[in-house]
Amino acid sequence: MPDFRHDTRAIADLADTYANASADLWDGLASAVQSVRTINGQRINLDRALIAAVGYGDTAADSFERGGPYLVRGTQDLQSTSQLLNEYSPEFDCTFRGVVRAAPALAKAIGGNGYSLSGPGTLVGAANPYVYPDNLPRVNASGGPMGRPGCWQVTKDILPMPYLVLDTGASIAPYNHIGLNSPLVADYVWGRQLGEQTINP
Repeated sequence: MPDFRHDTRAIADLADTYANASADLWDGLASAVQSVRTINGQRINLDRALIAAVGYGDTAADSFERGGPYLVRGTQDLQSTSQLLNEYSPEFDCTFRGVVRAAPALAKAIGGNGYSLSGPGTLVGAANPYVYPDNLPRVNASGGPMGRPGCWQVTKDILPMPYLVLDTGASIAPYNHIGLNSPLVADYVWGRQLGEQTINP
């Protein structure tokens, strides 16, 4: 008897729930009937849309079949570029942060008012021409400050200053050799006259 009374109460609660939701149920059925009528009224257009989709599928399949090898080749060519971007991705963060910090100074340098420009300038002669193999770059630098990657900012709390050892062929030694810039005007007219082009004095 206790189970029977419990089941009776549960059935009564369920009936109350359905009674309360009956209006929404009838509205849902009415909306479903309206949707079915709309689909039935538009069956001709629906058939045309399905036929057009089939035709588009055939055209797209032919396009992908012919362009598939080029898509694969393009993906393979993009792999090396993606790997290079991934390798230098830490530098992007430093670059963007540096641009944000430099933007106010740049705006001030160009006048800060949208129409004027202020800045010093000078005219210098051209550098010596590229000489092979003397001017081949040396790319033996890797890592970041103290051998660790990072985006360092110069503050009073950074002491001791981080250092970075590079092997790029650069030198801070002064160039104290006396000589004429190359090429000379005569070299432009008659070609190289004295010796071979070299960056060594």
